[in-house]
Amino acid sequence: MSARIAVTGIGCICAQGRGGPEIMEALYGTPKPPEPPSTFATPLADFPVFEVHQIPDRFRGGTLDPDRFTRAVRMAAAALDEALASAGLAPETLRGRRTAIVMGTTVGVTLSDAPFYRAYAAGGRPNTGPYERFLQSNPSLALAELLGIRAMPFTVVNACASSTDAIGLGLDLLRAGLADCVLAGGTDEVGEVNHTGFSSLLIYSKSRCRPFDAHRDGLNLGSGAAILVMEREGDARQRGAKPEFYLTGYGTAADGHHLTAPHPEGRGLRRAIGGALRESGIGPEALAFVNAHGTATRDNDQVEGRVLSRMLAPGTPVISTKGYTGHTLGAAGAVEAAISLWAMRRGRLMPSAGFQVFDTECGIAPNKELRPLAGSYFLSTSLGFGGVNAALVFMRGRG
Repeated sequence: MSARIAVTGIGCICAQGRGGPEIMEALYGTPKPPEPPSTFATPLADFPVFEVHQIPDRFRGGTLDPDRFTRAVRMAAAALDEALASAGLAPETLRGRRTAIVMGTTVGVTLSDAPFYRAYAAGGRPNTGPYERFLQSNPSLALAELLGIRAMPFTVVNACASSTDAIGLGLDLLRAGLADCVLAGGTDEVGEVNHTGFSSLLIYSKSRCRPFDAHRDGLNLGSGAAILVMEREGDARQRGAKPEFYLTGYGTAADGHHLTAPHPEGRGLRRAIGGALRESGIGPEALAFVNAHGTATRDNDQVEGRVLSRMLAPGTPVISTKGYTGHTLGAAGAVEAAISLWAMRRGRLMPSAGFQVFDTECGIAPNKELRPLAGSYFLSTSLGFGGVNAALVFMRGRG
C-alpha cells in the first residue's frame, strides 16, 4: 500500500474525436451533438446517439481487420496506441515486464451481430464469420494478441461501473506486487440491441441529454474506449518517465436495491466514495472537482445529486461529461477519467453540457462555464444496473 501508483499514459477515442488534443478542443469549443444512428440499422432513428465514425484501421503497424475484430476492440486498440505513445512504451518493452491488461465492457463483445443472430434464429445457415469474430473479440485477450505479448488478461463486466472497476483492479494488482505495468480501461459500442433495449426502458432522450437538469428526460448512448497506463512510481521513474498523475484511491460497493434503480438514499455510492477518499488520505475539501456519473435519467441524477450535495465541500464544482460523449456503458468510467485527467493537465474545467435549470430534488448545480481549476485531486463516480457503485480519486503531482 506504500507505493504510489502513477498514471503514465492516457488514450481515448469517443464521439468528440480521437486523442486528447482533438477531444479537448471539442469540449472547450464547439462539441459535436448526438446524431441519428448510422453504424447500424434501426427503426428508432429519433433517439440520437454519440457514435465513433472513424476508427483507425491499423495498430502498431498491423491491420485491424473489421472482419476479425469488433468495433469495440478496434476502438480499444486506438485508445491503447495513444496511451502507450504518451507513456513512452513500446510492445517490446512490455514483453520484459509483468503486464496486466484489465478491460471493462458490458456489451462490446456480444451484441454487435444482430443480423447473424436473427438469421440463425429463423432457421437459416448464416456465414459463421460474425460468430468467429465474437470469439476473438474479448477485449483483454485481443489487445494482448495485438501487442504480441504474454499478458495477464482480465475482462470486467459489471454494468456501467465496469471500466471504473477495471482501473481499480489495476490499482490493486500494482499495489499487491502482482504486476509491473497495467493497461486498464474500457470499451463499448452502440448497436442495435442496446439501442433498442434502452428505448424500451423509457429512459432514452430524443435530444442531447441534460444531466442533473430539472427538465432532463433521459440519456443518450455513446461509443468509445479509453485506457490508462499505470505503474508503480519507482518503476516509472527508473525507466525515465516523469509521472504527472497518480491514482490514489478506489472504492466499490453494491447496494442490491433494485435491478436497474439505485438505492433511494445512495447507500452503495456513499460507501464507494467514502472508501476512495479514505484510501487517498484526503477529505472532500481537497477535491478540485467531481466528474459524476450523471446519466440524465430521473432516478440516477436524483440519488447521485443528493449524495454528492451531502458529501462534498460547499462550492466543489461538479460536471457530467455524458452530454459530450453519451453514456458509453462499460467504457464510461475510463472515458471520464481520461477527459478529467486532461482537464487537470490544462487547468480548465469545461461546462457540464446540457445543464440549465437547477433541480431541487438533485440538490447540485453542475458547472455551467469554462473555469480555471485549483487543487490537485478529483473524483470520478460510476453507478450501474444491479446496484453497483464505484469511485476513483486521482491526483496531479509535480512530475
